[in-house]
Order: sequence, then structure tokens, then C-alpha cells
Amino acid sequence: MSQIRTMCMIVLAAALATLVITATQSYAQNEKYRAKLDGNNEVPAVNTTSEGVINFKTKNDMLTWKMNVTGTNDATGVNIHKGKAGENGEVVVDLMKVSKHSDNPKGMTMRGNVTDSSLTGSMAGQTIADLKTAMANGDTYVNLKTQDHPDGEIRGQIKIKGDNATSSANVTSSTNSTA
Repeated sequence: MSQIRTMCMIVLAAALATLVITATQSYAQNEKYRAKLDGNNEVPAVNTTSEGVINFKTKNDMLTWKMNVTGTNDATGVNIHKGKAGENGEVVVDLMKVSKHSDNPKGMTMRGNVTDSSLTGSMAGQTIADLKTAMANGDTYVNLKTQDHPDGEIRGQIKIKGDNATSSANVTSSTNSTA
């Protein structure tokens, strides 16, 4: 009788472990991140009507992203920087390099994929999982540069999106990007 009880407990434990692993992997595939970009995030604040939203979604071993921008269509650079709100940070992903974009009468739309090989700077040689950890911890921001604003026209801190986000408020920086 005790052998049957032990076997049942082992089977139950194995089933529970499988359920937890499957749920975790499923959740990881559905992770979403977002940044709201505007000129007020730049310091000194940039007098611009430009604004944008970029969304990231986990897909296999990459992040897919799409950014909609209004008020400008002359981006000279779009980068993910490693840095907390209020800090300037180094470029860790050149989104212009891994993007397709199209202009529209009100602005532009850009999209692309970020893979392990897209990571540069201090993140070179690391993985998308490492980038996602930095994004979830509020350690990254997106900066869009134009000819009129070579240090950055609009900027926004990347945050995890969804039920597990600790805050839905956009964190803004108090420094101008120099990278």
C-alpha cells in the first residue's frame, strides 16, 4: 500500500512539474514590452509634436517589434539604450539596422526583429533573454534621433506590458541621450 502511495505522489509531482514548466514556457512566448516616446522625455525638453509607441513581443528566440511615430518621418537613428530613467546609456540594439519602415502622411511605421546577433555594446555576446531581463527591470529605453535633434527627438523607457507589470505609468528620463 505504501508503494502505491509513493508511486502516486511521484506521478502527481511529475505532472505538477510539467504543468509549471509548460505554463512558464507559454508565458515566456507571450511576453510583451512597450515604450511610449515623446519629446518631454528629452532634457532639455524638445519642442516637438512628434510622439511614438513601440511594442515588442517574444517570438521563439527573438523579439519582434513595431513602432508607430507621428509628427516626423525623417529618423536618422532608432536605438535601444541600456539605462534607467534619468540616465544616458549606451546603445545595445540598433533598431534602424534591423528594420523595415514606411512613411505615411502623419509619420512612419517601422518594424523588425531583434535576435542575439543584434545585441551590441555591453550586451554583445549575450542573449535575447538577457535583453528581456533588462527591459523588464526598467533598464532600457528607446531613443529616436532626427537631423533636427541628433541627440534624440523622442524617447521612452521600455516596460513590461500586461498583468505582471508593476506600473502602467510611463517613466520618463531627465537627461538627453548622447549615444
